[in-house]
Amino acid sequence: FFLIIISGASGFYILENNWSIFDSIYMTVITLSTVGFGEVQPLSQGGKIWTMIVIIFGVSGFAMVVSRLNTSIIEFNNYKVKKMLKQINKLRHHYILCGFGRMGAVIAKELHEKNIPFVIVDINEVKINKVNDLGYLNLHADATSDTTLKEAGIMHSKGIAITLETDQDNLFVTMSAKNLNSDCFLLSRCSQKETGRKLK
Repeated sequence: FFLIIISGASGFYILENNWSIFDSIYMTVITLSTVGFGEVQPLSQGGKIWTMIVIIFGVSGFAMVVSRLNTSIIEFNNYKVKKMLKQINKLRHHYILCGFGRMGAVIAKELHEKNIPFVIVDINEVKINKVNDLGYLNLHADATSDTTLKEAGIMHSKGIAITLETDQDNLFVTMSAKNLNSDCFLLSRCSQKETGRKLK
C-alpha cells in the first residue's frame, strides 16, 4: 500500500515541477480513492498520462491490498476457531452447555466462577459473539448434530446442560447425548409437561 502511494507521489513530484511533496501525495490519494476531487493544480500532459497510469495500476493494486486484507482476516478467524477446537479436544470431565439463552448464561456464569471447565454450543452468531466477549470456550455450530457434540467432547464430558429454544431440539439432543455417552450427567429444559415425560 505504501509502495503504491510513494510511487504515485514520486511520479507527480517529478513530472510537475511546481508541486510540493504534500501536493503529490494528496493527488495520489484522491486518485486512488476515486472520490472525484479536482486536481491540486492544472496538470501537464505528462501529469495527465501519469494520472491514467495511477488509476489503471494503482487502483488495481489498492483493490488487491484490500482483498489480501480480507483474506488475512478470514485466515485469522479460521486460526482462532482451530485454536479453540484444540483447547476443547484437550478437555476431560468438563461440561457442555447447548444453548446460550437466559438459563445457559446463568449456568455458564456459575461454572466459570467455580473454575469448572465447560464448552458452549450455539448456532446463533450474535450469542456466540457474546460468548467470545466473555472468553468462554465455544462452538458456533448446531447442537442437534452428533458431529457437533463429538467436537464438544461429549465422549469425555462429565455432564451436559441442554437449554435450546424449542422442546423438540432439547429432546433430540438429550437422546443423542445419552446415545453418545450414557454415563454423563444430563440436565434438559422443557416448557411442556408432555415433553418432560418424554425426556424422563
